[in-house]
Amino acid sequence: MTGVDCGAALVGRAEQDIDGVSEHRLQHPAQSRVGAGLHLASVPPLELLRAKVAGAPTIRIPRREREILPVRFSFSYIDNAAARSEGAAYKHEFKVPLVRQAVDARRGLDSKVGTFVTAAESVDATQKFISISELRNDLFGRIWNSGYVEETLAESRAAERVVREFLAGAGVTAEDQEHEWGELRAAQAATALGKLVKAAYDTRKLQPAYAFRPVDVPTVPPPPMPSNVVSKWADFRKDLWYEGWEHSVEPVASFDAGSTEYAMAHLFDASPSVQWWLRNYDPGPIWIERDNGKKYYPDFIVLDAEGTYWVVEGKVNDRANDPEVLEKRRAAEDWARFVRDYGEFGTWRYIFATEKIIKDAKGSWESLIALAKPE
Repeated sequence: MTGVDCGAALVGRAEQDIDGVSEHRLQHPAQSRVGAGLHLASVPPLELLRAKVAGAPTIRIPRREREILPVRFSFSYIDNAAARSEGAAYKHEFKVPLVRQAVDARRGLDSKVGTFVTAAESVDATQKFISISELRNDLFGRIWNSGYVEETLAESRAAERVVREFLAGAGVTAEDQEHEWGELRAAQAATALGKLVKAAYDTRKLQPAYAFRPVDVPTVPPPPMPSNVVSKWADFRKDLWYEGWEHSVEPVASFDAGSTEYAMAHLFDASPSVQWWLRNYDPGPIWIERDNGKKYYPDFIVLDAEGTYWVVEGKVNDRANDPEVLEKRRAAEDWARFVRDYGEFGTWRYIFATEKIIKDAKGSWESLIALAKPE
């Protein structure tokens, strides 16, 4: 970490159960973190380690790593926005006109009778209507029986999500069970959803194959405690570590930018809606693999009061639309969607917050989410 003095070199592993630590006393920056009589082979005192604070959880993050596997398609590659956009074309009922004709018989000058057909006023035809429950089953069956995916629980959850988001785009909510759709509208919607899935399937070769490998953080044994530690209320400097947090998993944290990372740490720590937050560093054990094989290290992990885990990234305004930043953001959104669809690691979501969003949130976690609009 740039500018960080981690004190004297420490070797050996802490022989104590880190989860059992009940207290962490932090010394003033001017005080040495290492006792005068410490030998290289001795175990460092617990206050010299950046161990997690008392009561803080161990977070299991499902790292998704590239594997050498046959290329497989997944419904998880279809994002919510695409499904909603496709469904938006089916917000209104389709009228089926009944074309009517008038037949008139007339006798001509030659005394012969002829018939003449003229157009009459058209009316709406009576069509069959189906319930929302039946419609959901039809749409699910259309994509589930496509043969594009393996029949797994994760794929079933992903298919249900795609159908749910498609119907949300069409104005159907989970509570909307009384509404009915006309047969024509329902049939065309099923065709459109099938085409959306096929389009995603046709581009499957652009997607690498991955497997989940969970890791627990913070890591054990913890790293040494830095010596240049100041209060969290001190002015921001990139080369300092800050202590005194109420909800940080670790006793100290350092930051690369004051207007994004440092500001968000204060927002998390002051919010009653946040249980815990953990600062992430590059390099470290928390990363998201990108399509090019490189690793993306997001800024934070946040556990909110409802038990949802959030991967959070802050970015200065003038870099928010850089191609590499956008590629990292897409990789993280894909990762979070795959984890949710997999369903074995709890609920994970991703927030990308610009400098402006962080400032406009005015210290509110709920406002940050509303402004960032995560998937």
